[in-house]
Amino acid sequence: MSRLARLFSWRSLRTRISLALVGLTLTLGIVALFQAGLDLTAILKERLQNRGIAIARDLAVRNAAPSLTNDVFALYEAINDSLLNNEDVRYIFLVEPSGEVRVHTFEEGVPPGLVEANRWDPAQRASVWSLRTTEGAVLDIAVPVLGGQGGVIRVGMSEAGLRSRVMSYMARLSLLVGVAVLGAVALSFGVSSLLTRPLSRVAAAARKVGSGDLSTRVPANAGDEVGELAQAFNTMTEDLLRSRESLIQRNAELEILNSMADALSRQLARQQVLDTSLDRLLELTQVSFAWVCIRKPGGRMELAACRGIPLRSLDSPKVPPGEACRCLEVFTEDRGRGTPSLPSSCPLLNGVGGGVETPVRSHSVVPLWSRDGVAGVLGVASPGAGEFDEARTRLLTAIGHQVGIALDNATLYEELERKERVRAELLEKVIGAQEEERKRVAREIHDEPAQALAGVIFQVDNLKRRLAGVKDAGPSAQDVEELRQGVRAAMESLHRIITELRPQALDDLGFVTAIRWYAEQRLADRGVDTDLTVDGQADRLPPAIEIAAFRITQEAVNNVAKHAAASKVRITLRFGDSTISGEIEDDGQGFDPQIVTGLPSHGAGLGLLGMRERAALLGGNLTVDSSPGRGTRVSFTIPRSERSSGHE
Repeated sequence: MSRLARLFSWRSLRTRISLALVGLTLTLGIVALFQAGLDLTAILKERLQNRGIAIARDLAVRNAAPSLTNDVFALYEAINDSLLNNEDVRYIFLVEPSGEVRVHTFEEGVPPGLVEANRWDPAQRASVWSLRTTEGAVLDIAVPVLGGQGGVIRVGMSEAGLRSRVMSYMARLSLLVGVAVLGAVALSFGVSSLLTRPLSRVAAAARKVGSGDLSTRVPANAGDEVGELAQAFNTMTEDLLRSRESLIQRNAELEILNSMADALSRQLARQQVLDTSLDRLLELTQVSFAWVCIRKPGGRMELAACRGIPLRSLDSPKVPPGEACRCLEVFTEDRGRGTPSLPSSCPLLNGVGGGVETPVRSHSVVPLWSRDGVAGVLGVASPGAGEFDEARTRLLTAIGHQVGIALDNATLYEELERKERVRAELLEKVIGAQEEERKRVAREIHDEPAQALAGVIFQVDNLKRRLAGVKDAGPSAQDVEELRQGVRAAMESLHRIITELRPQALDDLGFVTAIRWYAEQRLADRGVDTDLTVDGQADRLPPAIEIAAFRITQEAVNNVAKHAAASKVRITLRFGDSTISGEIEDDGQGFDPQIVTGLPSHGAGLGLLGMRERAALLGGNLTVDSSPGRGTRVSFTIPRSERSSGHE
């Protein structure tokens, strides 16, 4: 069955219908022919048997007297006469009651076993037996003579004639079947053509639809299933056409929205957002005129940007809307509005410039949504009538949402920039004030406490000299020496504090020399080797940059001295054309920067935050790379706002 299915699977429907009808007709013809052959054979065989019995009985009657009188001549005459007059009779012989053959028609004698092949049963009037011989099938019929007293007449009826007649009949019947098959072929071709022609049209139309031609239609005249199929196909094609048009329109809208979103995402200023949105709107939607009005405190509406508005002038940026202005109505609604034309009282046409140069026949206004509600309106207009249907108004509404969000973002960005500028200015002032305070404190410590301690040391030295030759004069020379060492230690501590507050080398020789001096002074007494490398021309930099670079490096060196437990520190300073960068790397115990910077009370964490703030204040950046057991590397980069002619 599967092989037959595979055989038919690659055929056309017309061929399959034709083959099915022809095969059915041929099968029915063959079955009918076979059954007719069987029935005809049975009928003719029955007739042959009945005729053979009649011949045998006739011979039994005719040979009754000769068999009793032993008239052999009469017996031969009777059986030969029956043999000659009946072409289906193959042989005749008479078997005596003793079992011997008295007369027969065989030229070479009775074949062996023939007599025993069909024994007459006295209980039957005639005995019939079918024998298979070398000449074919033979019906052997046995009929008694005088109830068996005169013997048994045996007549052999050959089936050769019967077979010949059956074959002749079957040949004629086969011819009729062949004619019927040819008729079935013609009929099946016509029926299949009638059935498949509409289907072929549907298939051809489907191929056209598949190639993109959705305007193809199939005639649906018939009221049968094929007609219903054609109607369903036409309905499907119309639905596909509408779906494709809707999809194309939707894709176009999405492209417009994506392009608008991409353009707006690059703008950070409110006016840039407004100008870009109107430029892209005119380019993408092919409208003629567009404008944006922003709501101001008190309900007033201000014309913030416009493109293509047919006004003679726009000298005043503010356009007070009238009481019936469509733009004002949008402020109280959550959807866009489309109108056939601008009213004659529209302030955009008559409030500024005194009239229009091009007639406006269609108009649509959509809200600009912000976090606080409708912040403004986006209006478009066109000389064409009825251009702003529901779908286009819906697209404009989506664009209005995008513009509103972009305006919100721009507002937030501008506010953030303003706050950042204020913060930077405050931070710069704080740092400047801090540096000035450091200078003042360093000067005051140098001018007053340091000078006073120096005078004390001088007086102690004089006292020590006077007491050198005096015995039992009160305080011993050792006590005076201890007092002198304590005062000198205080002097050195004050000197270190002065240096850390504002090293004189920073103002006199630049921050490279100041860094070298500070690193050696801070780390030498802790057994830390210091290696300072300068890459590039070490020019003098503006004071703000020098102070920031010095304080960052100073804090990094101070952290090494306090926390790193390092044996070596490498400091690298690079002077580029546009930036100055530094790297302070030690081989100490390291730390986890995330943990340290997350603890505001930790001294090192505050120091790292201060270093980052100093770098960020000048537009630079600072990174800390460290982990427990692997040392620490602090890297910073600061832009060079200007170059100085001074050198180290």
